[in-house]
Amino acid sequence: MSKDRTEFLFEMRDLAQKMDDLIDDYDMRDDFVCMFVAGLSAINEDGDLSLTAMYKYDINSEEELEAIMEFVRETCKPGPALDDLLDGLEISLN
Repeated sequence: MSKDRTEFLFEMRDLAQKMDDLIDDYDMRDDFVCMFVAGLSAINEDGDLSLTAMYKYDINSEEELEAIMEFVRETCKPGPALDDLLDGLEISLN
């Protein structure tokens, strides 16, 4: 991983720690619900997608987990691939 990518991930980790500190500063630990995943994707030498990620879960029950998962399912609608959007337009990004 390049130095810039590594430094970026370390900065992201620092921001996640600041968020965690804020939760405690406001004494919201018991009420706070979070599923945080952030990272960088790249194609590895085998041609597969590789993800270098950090994650943090603040989930206190199966009910909270299911509520978050349902929220993600309802709100995360991946759009069409860029190649599909350009299909037939004779535009190349190469």
